[in-house]
Amino acid sequence: MEWKVVGLCPQCGGEVTFEAGTHLFHCSFCRTNLHMITNGPLCYMIPPWKGLDGPEEHIVHIPYWRFKGMRYRVVGRNKIEAGALDTTAVACTGLPVEASLGIRPQVGVLRLIPDSRYMLPHNRPAREAIEHISARLQLLDNHSAHGIERFIGETKCLIYAPFKMARVKGPPSGKGVWRLAPLWDRDNENVWRSLSAQAVARIKRGLMQVMAPGYRFFPLICPECGFDLPALSGAIVYPCQGCSRVWQVNGDGLTQIEYRLYNPPSGITDPVFLPFWRLSMTLGGMPVKNRGQLSRFVISYRTIPRKWDNQPVTLFVPAFKLNPRLFLKVAKWMSLANIVEDSAAGLDEPMGLHAVSLPLEEAAQAIKIVLAELFKGNNPRLLGMIKECRLKVDNAFLTFLPFKKQVMELVDAFSGHAIPKAALL
Repeated sequence: MEWKVVGLCPQCGGEVTFEAGTHLFHCSFCRTNLHMITNGPLCYMIPPWKGLDGPEEHIVHIPYWRFKGMRYRVVGRNKIEAGALDTTAVACTGLPVEASLGIRPQVGVLRLIPDSRYMLPHNRPAREAIEHISARLQLLDNHSAHGIERFIGETKCLIYAPFKMARVKGPPSGKGVWRLAPLWDRDNENVWRSLSAQAVARIKRGLMQVMAPGYRFFPLICPECGFDLPALSGAIVYPCQGCSRVWQVNGDGLTQIEYRLYNPPSGITDPVFLPFWRLSMTLGGMPVKNRGQLSRFVISYRTIPRKWDNQPVTLFVPAFKLNPRLFLKVAKWMSLANIVEDSAAGLDEPMGLHAVSLPLEEAAQAIKIVLAELFKGNNPRLLGMIKECRLKVDNAFLTFLPFKKQVMELVDAFSGHAIPKAALL
């Protein structure tokens, strides 16, 4: 279930509903596609379902990290666990609050955060929170991982949950005791938790700071030709179908980047070009030194081009998001496919370029999992060496590979494997 956010269009003031974690802002009233930028991570708030009951009560919004992506674990010689991850973790330490928001808030609607003093700043880095989530998930796993676990394609944002902070008098001294209760869960609104003096001081110091997300927007229009760029949720690189240029979000605008486009074989007309990160690497500590050796270790009987023995180890990792299992399969197919490097030439007017939604950093995180997918069941010795492998990415660039359109599928022009059209997220 997706978290939905409601905001106002900066162009016409109309109400806009969009997915949490995406920078795409589409207004159905004025037909405008905007890219949203903030000073930090994307931030949203859960509106409290009720107001305050007394003068000694305050509403405090406490931040939670929300992560959405793919989780991979190598759990045996022939098995890689792949699954979707969508969870939350508290982004403030030292407070007696729930470790996770659970799923109940997803049935509601989030709001964009206005400038406010009632938002407690987060003091827990996203990486620390994801490590805590990993440890929490490992307690539920039935198998122990072989030291290889990856979270790929993560969407990170902050969700501020409302809590009611109240001071009550307690015996025997009659001094006020501060307590905290959630205002985003009707069933637990009366579940109070006492606050220590350190926690109260932490909250009061935090509330003195003004939360200013600093929302800024720029239109998704090609800076070169003025053509509308594709409005794909989660996109970070936008290809222009008008002038064939590719634009990457950089600061408050768009910067042109280079790419390589492979011509389709003869007989394929009107192809769709899907983006892949072509990663060339050195695998220190492993007997895989070039692209040819990689292919032979996976499929020993296969005839490969001779020039592969002179090329570094190369993987083609999808630069678009798929479901976790299909993502690995596509990376394996394309890394073993006999892609004709000589066909890398620009078309006069390439159409059908798909937007990029997986950044290069996330593709690099997937390398060891893709290697495990290649070696599992074929070469357990190499599979055991991946964990300690000294990986170095020597070259990386964006490529677009041709796929033939069919009724329900897109078929790769080089390997013959198909991707369901409905699988493109």
